[in-house]
Amino acid sequence: MELITMGNPTFESIVNTYAIPQTTGALEVLALQELLSKLGLGQICKFDPFLSRGLSFYTGTVYEVFDATNGYKSSIGAGGRYDAIIGQLVGREDMAYPTVGISFGMESIMEMISNRPFKLNEPSVLVIPIGETTPSVLQVAAELRSNGIRTRTDTSRRKLKNSLATASAKGIRYVILIGEDEVNDDNVRLKDMIAKTEDVLSREEVIVLLCKTCC
Repeated sequence: MELITMGNPTFESIVNTYAIPQTTGALEVLALQELLSKLGLGQICKFDPFLSRGLSFYTGTVYEVFDATNGYKSSIGAGGRYDAIIGQLVGREDMAYPTVGISFGMESIMEMISNRPFKLNEPSVLVIPIGETTPSVLQVAAELRSNGIRTRTDTSRRKLKNSLATASAKGIRYVILIGEDEVNDDNVRLKDMIAKTEDVLSREEVIVLLCKTCC
């Protein structure tokens, strides 16, 4: 009852009041707080002595994630340390496997952003496989994204003219086509939907070009 009447006590005040500086739990909290401080997260991550989750499940620090603007009050994610679960799953309850996890509430997140206006930028590039070249398409798309180029893939196997029409309707200027010939030559075929041009370029060349026009 005394703890509850403290309102929202700090970690330091609890340690001093109950003389528990060397207990396992207190040392874990202290180590975590020092790490958060060094990472510059001390003002974002707040210690809450009243947070409790699945006492039979978690074996250490637990946490919840909240909207930083305080516009949405419920947690949108939660998790913690659970060293005993893995051992139970593999039939080795005598062994502890250091494990930590987190889950996010999609319904909470969708509710949180439902009334927040935001603009979703359309991709600058659409990458389409011609034939059985999906692995290469995914690889090229990953390279483009790693260079800051907004990229979408179309592996729906629709007719090419339909995919091109969709790209044009969405204002996507560039379409990259990758067929067997392009895969064999380590090239891509780049269509400029505005200039109505088509060129065969190496991966390096297309990244340089798109970085100049899309980044």
